[in-house]
Amino acid sequence: MLHWLKGTPFQLAEDQGRYDRDTFWEQIDHGRQGTMNRRIFTTVPVLIFLLASYSNHWHTLATIVNLVFLLVAVIPKLEAMDHVRVAGINED
Repeated sequence: MLHWLKGTPFQLAEDQGRYDRDTFWEQIDHGRQGTMNRRIFTTVPVLIFLLASYSNHWHTLATIVNLVFLLVAVIPKLEAMDHVRVAGINED
C-alpha cells in the first residue's frame, strides 16, 4: 500500500495538490531519504523475514518464497527507486 496509492488520504488546504502524484512512501518526511521513519519501515520486513525463516527452520522452499516477498517489499524502498515507475506501472 505504501508504494501503490498516490495522493493524500485527505485533502489539506496547505498541500494544494503537491502530493497528488506521489505515493505514500514518497511523502514520508517530505521525501527526505534515510530518516528514522523510513529506516523503521525498511527494517520491519527484514525482521519478519528472519523470524519466518527461523520459525520454519530455514526450510529451503519456504525461505526462497519468503526471500522473494522480502525483495518485493524492500527494493521499492531503496533511494535509487525514488519516484521510479517500473514498466509504466502506476504512472499518471
